Amino acid sequence: MVTTSAKDGSIRFYYSLNGQQCALPMEEMECDSIAAHGVHMITRLGSGLERNMLIWEIKETGGVEEMPNDEIMQSDPDCVLHNTALKFILKSGVTSVDYRLNEYHFMMFHLKDEVIFKVCQ
Repeated sequence: MVTTSAKDGSIRFYYSLNGQQCALPMEEMECDSIAAHGVHMITRLGSGLERNMLIWEIKETGGVEEMPNDEIMQSDPDCVLHNTALKFILKSGVTSVDYRLNEYHFMMFHLKDEVIFKVCQ
């Protein structure tokens, strides 16, 4: 499955084999970054000091469950970092078989003169 965000802020889901849409879009999400790994999708939503990161469980048939599994809280300094970065990359990874206890989320912020990495669990 391929997951993508659109200029209208929605999130869309497509089959990777044939390119057909496999689930209804999640509309008006204000999503500007998506990362997926295994059964989870992480989205960065909002702007300014209203930034939020949500973790969703991906359905086998495409799309995600109605409600997010978890939320990664962002402090005010984190929100400022999100807004001042020239580039933002979000990745998710699992460090053991028991993925729910050992899933890590990696954020990279590329600023003008430095790169900052943050890790959340």
